Amino acid sequence: MGDLYVNNRIDDKLYCKLCFEADMTKEHGMLSKVYSLGEKTSSGNFLAHAKAAHKESAIFLKEQSSKLTNWIQTVPKGSPATSQFDVNRDIVLWLCQDLLPFELIEKEGFQAFNKKNIHLNLPTSRALATTALADVYVGLKSKVKEQLADIDSDGAANMIRLSRLLGHERVTCVAHCVNNNLLITDTLTKIPEAQALISQCKDIVSALHFKAHLIEEFVLEQKEADIFAKIQDLQDEIDADSNDPIDEMDDAEDWQLGTKKSNQGSQTHKTLKTTVPTRWNSILNMIRSLVSMETEVTEILKRIGKPLLCLLPDDIKLLCNLVSFLEDFEKFTLIIIEVSPNLSAIPLIRARIKKICALAPRDPLLMKRVKERIVKNMDKRIPMSDLVRATAVFDPAVRDITMTKDESRELLQNLHEKLNSSRFSSTVFGVGDERTTTDGGSGGPSGGNGDHDGDVGGSAKRLRLELLAEAQEDAEAHSSSSILDQEIDAFLAVRTRDQGALDFWRTHSNTFPTLSAMARCYLSISPGSVPVECMFSSTGLLLNGKRSSLAPSRCNMISFIHDNAKLLYTT
Repeated sequence: MGDLYVNNRIDDKLYCKLCFEADMTKEHGMLSKVYSLGEKTSSGNFLAHAKAAHKESAIFLKEQSSKLTNWIQTVPKGSPATSQFDVNRDIVLWLCQDLLPFELIEKEGFQAFNKKNIHLNLPTSRALATTALADVYVGLKSKVKEQLADIDSDGAANMIRLSRLLGHERVTCVAHCVNNNLLITDTLTKIPEAQALISQCKDIVSALHFKAHLIEEFVLEQKEADIFAKIQDLQDEIDADSNDPIDEMDDAEDWQLGTKKSNQGSQTHKTLKTTVPTRWNSILNMIRSLVSMETEVTEILKRIGKPLLCLLPDDIKLLCNLVSFLEDFEKFTLIIIEVSPNLSAIPLIRARIKKICALAPRDPLLMKRVKERIVKNMDKRIPMSDLVRATAVFDPAVRDITMTKDESRELLQNLHEKLNSSRFSSTVFGVGDERTTTDGGSGGPSGGNGDHDGDVGGSAKRLRLELLAEAQEDAEAHSSSSILDQEIDAFLAVRTRDQGALDFWRTHSNTFPTLSAMARCYLSISPGSVPVECMFSSTGLLLNGKRSSLAPSRCNMISFIHDNAKLLYTT
């Protein structure tokens, strides 16, 4: 019955969808005139209102829902719109994916383009922002629910659950710990020479702020001077060798054309980068831009009267070494922003950091100090904690590198014991795996011996039943322990490196049912905050200076469609 109402997150009310579409599409529509009820109200009230106020029956509402369903089915097929209903939803999907304002379709330029090429009957921006946007949001939300149908809880809930069960500290973003804490806070800011060099780079970028046009003009001057110098050299060669001047001139012309083409093909727009505290690898980007534009930066600093900021040759050499060193750390971000990363990546990152920070005889003194400080603080920032070990044991490729078979067996047994004895046991292992020996377990012995022991006192009966129940529990626990040991032994015998942890358990969940349930808890913990960071980035692009008055509920729908639109293109 969700087609009857629109959910407003602001005041927690449900608004009649038919009233909403009729009134809010008007130029001066008011939400107060829309029929609304409490969020817990039965949908039958909306149906009665629809019949009374709008003379609409449930058949019409089903037709509207059918239109939306049919539109959702046409999106992955790439079929053209066959009705105005489909056109409006297609436009909303396009604008939300590209984070464009709905007023775009009313712009004079787009109207002229549509009139000349597309010939669509364009709706108003208000109609898109009210009815069509809500429909696309509802349709896409149903697709997301299908994807999440088999998921009990999200990574954050599992993280809290595991911290309560195993007493672990709160998990922080690995990319932030490596790039911001380990590299910057613990290393570069603690070495005076490195800090002074980075501060000088920041001063250069600040001095050249809004001076990009001077750099571009200098680059053009250099290119023109190089071309004229080459032409003059060729002319001198032609004058010196007059055996076949025509061929020489042809060669010169070919060279000029080739140079012009190659310059055009390799020309790139260069800009200086600045540091941003909340951006990973921002110091690397700043230093790399300065090193790649060394000649241009030096010349422009002299022209604007700040030659003291120019980098010395020794400084450039140190910056080049620092860029080469930091680029290896930049690659760690690729692991964190993987589609389904987990904490088992931490042992691999630690091993690579140790390899990168191995001292070489030719390392400058500054680089040696940087490497030493990183190795010294690595255990503080990205420790090999119990939670990391618990996650690594469920990744066969990482498990065999970080621990022995006996250590893996002991860790798996301990984790199973803790999870099985916790109050979340039924959630982790399912109802079928609960060890229950209540009425069903003791009913057989009591029922079978009731007639023979009728003359025994009540206390003796209860004692005998308790002994039977304890013996049965011990037998079941021993049997369960034997099954678990067999499952652990079979899992530890598996060797794989080409298959990721999630892919492994997706294909082996039936082979190792108990361990699979445990792995689902640990492997669902993300090592980074990349999805949240991406959401903030897209929302920042959405709520710009020209759309600062966008309603929170509408902003929520646009962001949701932008982040999940790809699900509509999958069958």
